[in-house]
Parts: sequence; structure tokens; C-alpha cells
Amino acid sequence: MKKTKILTFALLTFAAVVSANPFALVNPTFTPPKIDGVETPREWDGAIELAGFSKTGTLEYAKEQTSLKLLSDGKYLYGIIRAQQAGADKLWGVHAKDDPGLWNDNGVEIFFFGQNKQLCQIVVNLFGTVTDYLYKDFESGKTGDISWNAGLDTGASRDSKQWCVEFRVLLASLPFSKEGTVKFNIARNNKEAREYSSWSPLAEHSWQQTAQYGVLKLGEKAETGVAFLEFPTGKPGDNLRFRASNARAVLTYGDQTVRGGVNEHGECVVKVGNHAGQRRVEIEIISTSGQKLYYNEHRPRGNVIEVFGDWGLAGKTLYISAGIDCGMTFTSFHTLPNPDPKLGNRVKVDYDIMFDMPEGVTVIGGKRAGFSQYGKGRYLASLPMNYAYSTYGWCGAKFSTILPESSKGDIYYYVKWKEWIQPNQKIDFEVVNVNEVAAPKRFVTGFYAAQVNTLEKARFLRKYGFNTVHYLGMDAEFVKELRKDGFYVVRGGFWWPGGINTYAIWPKQDRASRAMDIDGNYIINRYTGAPQISPSYRGKLFQEAVTLERRFAKESGINFYSMDMEDCVIPNGKTACFNPESLRRHKLWFEEKYPELKYIDPRVTERTLEKYPEYHSAWIKFKDFIFGDFFNEFKRQVADSIVSNSMPAPWDKGPHLCEWVFCELDNVKTIENNMKGPEFVKAIGTFEFDAYSCADRAIRQMVEQRRQIKKYLQGTKIHRIFCPSPSRLGIGNQNDFYYSPNPPLKFERKYMIFNAAAYGMRGMVIYRYPRMNALAWRNVGDALTVINKIEDIVLDGEPVENISCDQPLGLAKEVSLGPEHKLFNQPKVFVLGMKKDKKTIFTVSEYLDLRPMNVTVSLLVPRTAVLTDVETDEKIADLRAGTKSFKVSLDNRRCRMFMIEEK
Repeated sequence: MKKTKILTFALLTFAAVVSANPFALVNPTFTPPKIDGVETPREWDGAIELAGFSKTGTLEYAKEQTSLKLLSDGKYLYGIIRAQQAGADKLWGVHAKDDPGLWNDNGVEIFFFGQNKQLCQIVVNLFGTVTDYLYKDFESGKTGDISWNAGLDTGASRDSKQWCVEFRVLLASLPFSKEGTVKFNIARNNKEAREYSSWSPLAEHSWQQTAQYGVLKLGEKAETGVAFLEFPTGKPGDNLRFRASNARAVLTYGDQTVRGGVNEHGECVVKVGNHAGQRRVEIEIISTSGQKLYYNEHRPRGNVIEVFGDWGLAGKTLYISAGIDCGMTFTSFHTLPNPDPKLGNRVKVDYDIMFDMPEGVTVIGGKRAGFSQYGKGRYLASLPMNYAYSTYGWCGAKFSTILPESSKGDIYYYVKWKEWIQPNQKIDFEVVNVNEVAAPKRFVTGFYAAQVNTLEKARFLRKYGFNTVHYLGMDAEFVKELRKDGFYVVRGGFWWPGGINTYAIWPKQDRASRAMDIDGNYIINRYTGAPQISPSYRGKLFQEAVTLERRFAKESGINFYSMDMEDCVIPNGKTACFNPESLRRHKLWFEEKYPELKYIDPRVTERTLEKYPEYHSAWIKFKDFIFGDFFNEFKRQVADSIVSNSMPAPWDKGPHLCEWVFCELDNVKTIENNMKGPEFVKAIGTFEFDAYSCADRAIRQMVEQRRQIKKYLQGTKIHRIFCPSPSRLGIGNQNDFYYSPNPPLKFERKYMIFNAAAYGMRGMVIYRYPRMNALAWRNVGDALTVINKIEDIVLDGEPVENISCDQPLGLAKEVSLGPEHKLFNQPKVFVLGMKKDKKTIFTVSEYLDLRPMNVTVSLLVPRTAVLTDVETDEKIADLRAGTKSFKVSLDNRRCRMFMIEEK
């Protein structure tokens, strides 16, 4: 009989803990399990079970737990996943292999990271559907190869309480070392419970943190198996029970390490301590032969409240101003019981955020609380808080200062609470002056999805150049007040006819509004969990919503609608929509568009695409049409409520629709999946252009969009509104969608707005108001000062098609557009321009080399003209009639706005 000794170390303070990576031995087996999705005990008795999944961020145990058992026969690695899931037998999921959206399902992601820097990622949902990726050199930041095949076989089963997936994968396809080891983790995407957890504790919500992965080792001989008798909960006072087979001596752990008696069943009981912020359970299992079998550490943060600043730009600098109160939002979390998940897991509790700051800096709403521990000229302030959150951006602090511009220093902060004191966190700060600026007259300026509910707040924003308010309420009189005060009012942010989430509510209330797949099954929206709305629905609830919006438009004068449709129709667009109304509308549409073809039901043609390519192409075009028609019908019915006193969009008559994401018109698969193609684009008319990454990436995407519009929508007027974030996203994380290797620039947001104006965008709507620090306000103010001089050219002019430059630095061999793809042989310097009558504006931009340079701009100047710098009003040159080229310079300014004014 093998004996097993189990060691633990409990109650170490979290701040002092240096975590070790988890470990698990993969025992060999001579009777490989059947891959049928059913856990047969005799097949898995010898396995060592990986359990105790902890949630990202809080590191507390997941409420719905997961486990994985592993075995190997030298050729294959066998695994069985067991996952708690309430109502698992009623859940929906993808059945198509290599669906890139599989991570949106309820399932797991399994990672193997080898010494050769290869990362194998396997995504498996509760039906055993697999998508596998290979990162040949993960640290290069390149996207995983989805064509890689791990050679995985699966079997699945489920009931009302859990689902189970058994799998077998070729060992040769995984990056095990010669010694039989590999870095490993398994993560759980519990979409139903909105809970994300993993075996290796991850303080940040990012699955590809390979440095935090555990280690698997292929065992050479059969050792003791380990099985958890019940999933752990992590609650104080609860027991953690597991069995080490053939064991005779066990230990029982309480508030101190205690050697306990022998359990005749070989069971080990770990009692979790109950000390706020000081709970740590470390489990190490070693066989009597000295072989390490298993190690993991559970370190929930107890009754903890902590905040971590999100201050924007790289370098972790907080920009504050003597002219406007600016601050930072916090990523915060707590482990208090009974939170309200609808409000950021809010819990009512009093605590303080403490700030150790230099004299001359004040936290708004705070009070002096003592002396600094960091020397003279500093003091301690406390900011009282009444609620704890586990979310991003729901609490924050604003600062004012009397220090002069360019002053720099540091601020320490931490949470102080009767049961917990957070370790000190440090940020740097810099003082940036922010001046008031007049709002443009017609160039739209506002904040996306930032609801303004008082005239006072709206007037505050206008002092800094904002003329547009997003509004979701139903107070027509308030809208009229805003309009009387000179604001454009946009109904939206995340608007949808009849209410913000009616696309999810309608299918619950009216079955006729539900999308169906080709077999007549209702399609479940993978984002909302509700039945997906059909794009052909024009029924009772649609009519009621239109009536409501029509009445509100007539009462308030509003006619501008902005929305974001990521969650509504498009999540499962590829499989939709075959409901009776869609089929009826398709038949009418097809007979009109394809009179030369015999009509065949798409439920026939879509099953054998290779046999009916022309019909499949027509089906994709129909989906684009029917989704666009949804909004055309809304516009048709609302149009009669637009009365003479309505405020039009500043460049067009209403009703006017604006959507968040422009469509990839070059990509037929994207149109099929999203139902958003040329007809949809024409129906909407205006699209926000999100620019969260670097300026270089934004300008290249602008140029690409213009090419697609010219190719597919020639003669159609499509408007764009520029949507930058206050600070660049994706910095430092090569796997972030917005990552770019370009160095961040202090005035990058200003440059981006210059580029957007020279492109002819109709306005600027900033996403994420809480991220507006002083540097962001300064960038916007400086940009709008320039926009005010040229907005008529931007809004009423035409793009300058024949402008170019000599590319003094040649071509960029590789340009990153984030982790998904790169562009090659791209220009390094860009010129964009707009012309109205005798005035031409253009920008010259370079964001790659950042070296001073002279740029020769090629543009025919038909008459005598003056070339000026719009920002500084500096005269650059007098241009003679017939001039074909001229030089401008880029110094430390990486984008300059110029004007040619003909005499």
C-alpha cells in the first residue's frame, strides 16, 4: 500500500505571499478511457484531479466549479472535464468545428506552452465542439493559426446540474519537453453565470498569461491518484475534501497546521481559515516514494476591498490640471458577500481611499487625515466611499491643483477599512493646463453613451468645446431645453427602437420575432442568452416601439438616432434567419431581383452550397437587405413626425441613423455572419469610426474605408463620425486587439482629430468619458481650436483626390494593426485633404520613425495662393499659379494641419 503525506501552510498574509506555480503529475494508464463523455470510475481512478478553480481578479473560488482529470498511455493524453452548470441540459452552443467564436460559448480553454515558445490553445464547449490554435512563437505577438489540428477526439454528456467532456489528444501535437513537462492551464468561460475562472490563479482577466501557468509532468510509473470528493467553495469555515487513493495517513488543517487522525477512507479534510485578507491554503501532495503529485495554492483575498488606478497613457502618469477637475477611475474589487451583480457587484459599506500627496494637490471631496510618511511638503487625505464594487470604472477620484503647468510628482493611494488595509499603490502625476474653447457650430462634438441629464452638466461640457448630448430618457421638455440652449441632441449611445434592450425583450414576448435556423429551431443569442431577434420582424412590438419613438420625436424635435448593434442580430447571423416571415420576404425579394432564376427554398439551397452558389450569394444579399430594411422601415414611419421645429443633423435632414461599426464590404463572410453589407450601410448612412489604438493605425483604416466606399457604394453619401478614446488602449499587451508597437505620443489624440477633419469626418464623439484626464482635455481643446477655423471646409467640402507626397522615408515593410493582422509595404507618410471653393486643408502625418523631416507635397495649385499652418496661423509660403509641389516640415509635431487659400 502506498502512503501519501499531505503538507499545508495556512494563514500567510496576502501581501507577503510569493506564489508558486501549480503542478500536476499525469499518471500513466494501461486501460485507456473510452471517449464517450461519461465518467467511468475504474477508468479514471488513477488520475490526479485538477480542481479548485479561482475567479480572475478576486481569486476567490468560482461558484460553479470545474475539474480536470488527466492520464496518458504514451501516445495520447486523455482528459475528462467536469463542470458545474445550472440548467446545463437546456443550454445552446456551437456544433461547427473551428468556429472562431467558440470562446463565446459555455466551455473551457486549455493551454499548453512549451520551452520552444509554442502555445497550443484548445477551446472546447459543453457539446465537445473544438477550435484549436497554434502560436508557433507566442512571444512574437502573432495571431494563432486556426488551421492547426491537434487531432482531438471528444465525447460529451450533460444533465440539469453539470456537463462533462471527455477528450483524447495526440501527445506528439503538444509541446512537451524531452523531460515530459509543459506549462499548462485550463480556464473556464462560464457565460451563463458570467464567471471566469482557471486552475492557475490569475489576478488579471487574461487567459494567455503564460508566466502564471502551472506545470504538467508525464509520470513514468503509476502513482497515487487524487480525486476531489466535492467541489471547493472557498467560504470561511467550509471544508475542502479530497481522496488520495491507497492513502493511510492524512492531515487536517484549521487555523493552524494540525496533524490529524487517520481517515480509513483515505480522505483529507482542509478547513479554510476565517481571517480577513489573510487566508491562504497551500496543498502539496507527495507520494511515499517522494514523487510530487500535486500542488496548488488557494489564496482568496478574504473580506477585502482594493482599488487600482486606471489613469490612461503608458508610463502610468496621472494628468491633472489647474483649470478643470480631472482624475482617474479605478478598477476595483471586493470579496464581500451578497453583492448586486446588476450594479457592478455593489455592496453598501463605508471605507476610505487614502491619498498621500504633495501640498498643492487636492482630492475633491476628501479631507486632511494626517501627515505623510514620505517626507515634508506632503500630507495624507482621505476620500470617503459608501459602496464597494467589483468592476471597472464605477468609482474614482478627481483632483484639483494650484501647482504650475509641467509640475511633476507622485501620489500614493490605498484602501483603508476596519478589516483591511491595502498595500500602498503609486502613480506619477503631471500638471497640464486646460483652457476653455468655443464649441464648433456644426461639427458634432460629444461623448458616446455618456448620458447628460442636467442642463448644468451640458453647459459645463460646452465650455470645453462640446455641442452634442446623447440622451436615452423620455423627457421631451428637457430635450427642448437642450436644443434651445444650442445643443444637438442624439437619441442613443446604445439605443434601439422602444428601449435600450428591446432587441432582447421582444423575442421573449412575441415568438414571431424570433430568428430560426435552417432546421426551424429558435436561435439563442450567445451574448444576451435570449432568443435572437429576426431581422424580418415588423410585428406588434416593432410597431409599438415606432409609435413611441415617433411621438417622442414629434414632442422633442429629436431626429438623430445612434446605436451599437454588437449584441442584437449579428452574434449568430450566419445561422439566421429561416423563420416564416423571413422566408416569405425572401421569396418576394428573390423573384424581383432574379427573375431569370427559378425560385428554390433557401432551406434547400443552403444545405448544399456547392450545388447552388448563385442562390447562396443571393441569400447573403437578402440578409443584408432585410436587416437594412428594418431601419429603413423605422425611418419611413418616423419621418412623418419630423416637423419644422425639429433640429436636423448638422449636415443633413432627418430622421438620421448612426451605427457604431462600419462594415467590411470586402469580406463576403463578414457580411453573411453579421447581415451588414452595402444595403445596410446605405440604410444607416452614418457610422462611428472607433480609433482606440495609435494614430498611425487610425489613418490607415480611414484610407481603407474610403477605398471600400468608393468601390462598393459609389455615388452614395456615407458619413463618418470620429470616435477616439481619451487615451490609447492596448499599450504593453501584444495580444490586445488595440495593441500597436508605435510609441505613444503626448498629443496623439490631437493629431488623430486633425487627420479625421482632413478626411472629412462629420464630428468627434469620444468614448469613455471617465477616462478624460487633463491631457485628454488639452488634446481635444487644442484640436477643436483648429476645427473652429475650418469646419465649413470639413463639412461642406469634397475630398482632395490628387494630393500625395514623395514618401521621404520610403515604405514601411510591416505595419501592425493589432494582433489580428499586419499590413506590408505601406507608406510611412500620409497626406489627406478637403477642398471647398478656394480653400484647401490638408494634414501631413508620420508616426513610425518620429524623425524631423521635410515632406514634398504634390498638389496642383491653379491660382496664386498662400500656404499657412492652421494651428499656429504661421505663413509657410506664397504659392504661384500652376505650382505642382511644395515642401512642408515635420519637427516634433507628427501631424500638421495646413491651408492653401487661393487669392
